Amino acid sequence: METIAELFKKRFPEPTAIQKKAMPVLLQGKNALLVAPTGSGKTEAALLPVLEQIHGKPGISCLYITPLRALNRDMKKRMDWWCEQAGITHAVRHGDTTTAERGKQRASPPQLLIVTPETLQALLVGRVMRAHLANVKHVIVDEVHELMNNKRGTQLSMGLERLAEVAQFQRIGLSATVAKPREAGKLICGERDFSVVEAGSGRELDLEIVKAYGGEKKIFEKVKDILEKEPAKRRIIFVNTRSTAEGLATYLDMEKVPIDIHHGSLSAEVRLKTEEGLKGGETKTVVATSSLELGIDIGDMEEIIQFNSPREVARLVQRVGRSGHAMHLKPSGKIVVGDYDEWMEARAIKDEFENGFLEEREVVRGAMDVAAHQFVGLLLDKGRMNVDDAYKILNRAYAFALKPDEFKRVVKQLDRERLIFLNPDNTSAIKQAGREYYFYNLTTIPKEKKYALRDASTNRIVASLDERFVATLAPGEFFSSKGKVWKMIELSSELLAEQAASADFVIPDWVGEDIPVHREVAQEVGRLRGEDEEKHGEKTIPDDKKILVEIANESVILHSCFGTRINYTLGRVLQLRLAKKLGAEVAVATDPYRVMLRLPFPAKKEWIDAALVPYDLEFDAEESLWNSSALRLVFLHTGRMFGMFGEDAMVGTKLIRLMVDTPVYDETVNSIFRKYFDLDGAKRLLLGIMRKSPALVFEEREKLSFFAMVGIKRKEEGVPSIQPREAMLKSIREELEKKKITLHCLSCGVERLTTVANAPENLKCHKCGRTSLTVWPGEPEELAAKAAILRAYGKKGLLALSVFGVGPKTADRILSKLHKDEDLLLLDLLEAQKNFIKNKKYWRA
Repeated sequence: METIAELFKKRFPEPTAIQKKAMPVLLQGKNALLVAPTGSGKTEAALLPVLEQIHGKPGISCLYITPLRALNRDMKKRMDWWCEQAGITHAVRHGDTTTAERGKQRASPPQLLIVTPETLQALLVGRVMRAHLANVKHVIVDEVHELMNNKRGTQLSMGLERLAEVAQFQRIGLSATVAKPREAGKLICGERDFSVVEAGSGRELDLEIVKAYGGEKKIFEKVKDILEKEPAKRRIIFVNTRSTAEGLATYLDMEKVPIDIHHGSLSAEVRLKTEEGLKGGETKTVVATSSLELGIDIGDMEEIIQFNSPREVARLVQRVGRSGHAMHLKPSGKIVVGDYDEWMEARAIKDEFENGFLEEREVVRGAMDVAAHQFVGLLLDKGRMNVDDAYKILNRAYAFALKPDEFKRVVKQLDRERLIFLNPDNTSAIKQAGREYYFYNLTTIPKEKKYALRDASTNRIVASLDERFVATLAPGEFFSSKGKVWKMIELSSELLAEQAASADFVIPDWVGEDIPVHREVAQEVGRLRGEDEEKHGEKTIPDDKKILVEIANESVILHSCFGTRINYTLGRVLQLRLAKKLGAEVAVATDPYRVMLRLPFPAKKEWIDAALVPYDLEFDAEESLWNSSALRLVFLHTGRMFGMFGEDAMVGTKLIRLMVDTPVYDETVNSIFRKYFDLDGAKRLLLGIMRKSPALVFEEREKLSFFAMVGIKRKEEGVPSIQPREAMLKSIREELEKKKITLHCLSCGVERLTTVANAPENLKCHKCGRTSLTVWPGEPEELAAKAAILRAYGKKGLLALSVFGVGPKTADRILSKLHKDEDLLLLDLLEAQKNFIKNKKYWRA
C-alpha cells in the first residue's frame, strides 16, 4: 500500500505555500495554528501529516472538529480518497447519525472521527466512547475563526481540557486570515506552546463596486442585468440577511432567471442539494447568506456578487475568496450598492482591505453559563470530585478566565438549582437532574422561538417574529413587519404592538440578522465623506474628525462615524438619560454612522450636550436594559444554561430583579454587552468629546440634512412608508364597521344580526319601536348597561362597544368626553383596548 507521501505526489504536482511551511512543523508533533485563505490547501496541510502518523494504529487516533454538520459531510467526502488509498478507517458522528452507525462506532471505532463541538460534549460522557477517546493523539479544529467570538468556541476550549484528562494529543487549528492569530491559537491550545504558520495573506482581489441607486428593485434589476450578460458563469450572490435572500431569489425566479437559494433556515436536505448542484455544475447561480462562506467544497466560482456592502473586511475576503479558488487565480467580485451609505461603506471596506486591515475577533472569555455546564460535564466524566480540582482543569482553557471566587459562585448556583450535591468538604457529585440538564444543553446556541405579533387595534395575530429580532426592541420603539410600521407596546408570550401613526426611525424586522460594522470601517467612511467633492448641498460634512448634531424640532440626529456597537451604546444611554430628564418616552434608532433620537417635544442643544458625558456609562447602559426585551430573552437563555428554566418558560422583570447579583444575572448582562455594546469604545469617544477630539458641532435646522435623511429613510431594503394617522385610523374604522353585532331588544326579545356600518342611526327596535336595544350576549346587568350606552350615545355607543376590551363602564367614561372629532374618539377607544390587553393577563379567572 502506498504511503501518504507517495499519494500526495500522485495527486498534486507540488505543495502549496501553506503545505510547505506547515507539514514539517506538524510532523514534529508541535501544536500549530495554520492561517491561510480559502483554496490554499490548508486542509491537506493539516490532515496528511496526521494520516501519515496514525496509519496502522487502532482506535480513534484523530478527532477532526468542524463547526457545521454540512462541513462534516463535506470533509468526509474529501477524506474518502486519501483514507481508502491509505487503508485508514474514518467516519462522521453528529446528532443525525443513526443508532446503528453509533453502535458500529462503539464496537469498532474508526481511526479518524469527524465531529462537531457539540458531538464532542456527548462523547466525553459516554462510557464506551470515552474509553475510545483515550487513544486520541491528534485533534484538528477547522474554521477556528468561526468559533472565536461566540460561546461555541468557549465550550470547545473547555471541552478540549476535559479530553486532555484521558488523552495526550497534538492540537492543530485551521483558520482563515485573522487579525490576531495568537488569540485564535490560544482558543484551542490554552497556554501551551504553539506555532502560527501563515501563508497567502497578501492575496489580491479583482473588485468592482457598481451603483444601483433607487431602491431595492433597482438593485434587483442590476443583479439581473449582470447575470444575463454572462449566463454561463458560475456565481454566488452573497446577501447579508435571510429576508434579502428570499426577496432577491423570488424576484429572479419570477424574471425567469435560473436561480437557487442557500441559507441557515432551509432544511439540511435543501442546502445539500444546492451544494451538490454547484459542485456538479448543474446549478450556475445561488443566492446565499454567510452559510456558504465556510469551506464547504462547492468547486471554483467564476465570480462573486455581493448585494450591498458586506459590512466587514473579513467577510469580503471570505466571500470573494470563494472565486478564483486556486492560489494562482485572482478572486473576482462585484459589490452592487443601492444608496450613498452602501456606496461609501463598500469603498471603505475595499480601501481597508488594500491597507491590510482585518477586524479583530476576540474569544468569549469568562462565560459563567458555559463554565456551569462544563463543571457538570466534569462530574459526569469523573464522578465525585473536589471543586478546586475541577477549577484547575477548566482553568487550563484560555476561554475559562474565571477567578476562583467567581467559579465558586457558579457552583453554588448549580447547587441551588439542585443539579449537583455540594458537600461541606468542598467535593461535589452529580444528581439525576444534572444528567438531564447536561444533555439538554449540549449546544450553547440559544433555542430560539417565534413570537406572535398581535395587532392591538384588532386583537389579531398578524405575523411571526424571530426571537433575535424581538430582543432588539424596547416598548415605544418602531419596527416594520408585513409591509406596515408598528410601535411596540409590550412583550409577554407574544409581542403586542399598534400600527404607527407617525415615526421617524424604523427598525426593519430582519435587523437582528445584520452584520455589525466595526469602528475602523466607519471611520474610513467618515474620511471618504470629508474628501468627497460632492457635498450634497451641505456646508457641514459629518466626517471622521467631528460629530455633527442636527436638531430639527423633535428630531435629533447625532452623526457619529464610529460603528455599530459604539453607536448602539450611545443610543441606549442617550435614550435613558434624556427620558429621565424629560420625564417622557424617547425613541431611538442607530446605525454605524448615526444615533437618531425622537423627543416628545422640540429638543434643546443643552439637553444633548449634558447627556454626552462619560460618567456612569456602564451603570446607565445596564439600566437601559431594564426597558428592553433583550434582558428578558437573554436572561431566559442564560437561565436555561444554568438549568433554571425549561424550553417553554417565560420570565418577567420581577424575577430578574430578584436574581440581581447572581451568576445568572451577571452573565446575562455580560452576554448582552459582548454582543451589542462597546462600552470601552463609547467611553473613549465621550472622553474625546470632552477634550474636543472629535469636535462636537451643533446645527439647528428647519429640515434635516442629506446625511440625516439617508439614515432616516433606511438604507436597507424592505422598509415600508409610514401611514399618516388619518389613513391608519380610516383602516381601523373600516375594520370595526365590518364587525358583525347581534342587537337584542330587552323589551320584546327580538334579535337582529347587523354590522356597525349597517346599523341604523336611530337605534330603536324594528319590531316594538322601543329604545331598549343592547349588544348581545352578556349578563343581565351588563346588558342593561349596554342598552343605556346605546340610548345615550346612539351609533357612537355601538362603535365603542364593538371595540375588543371596551365594556359599558369604559365606553361611558370615554364617550362622556363628547369628542369634537371622531378620530379623537377612536384614539381613546384604541388606548383603552391596549390597556385591556396589557392588563388582562394579571386578572384571576
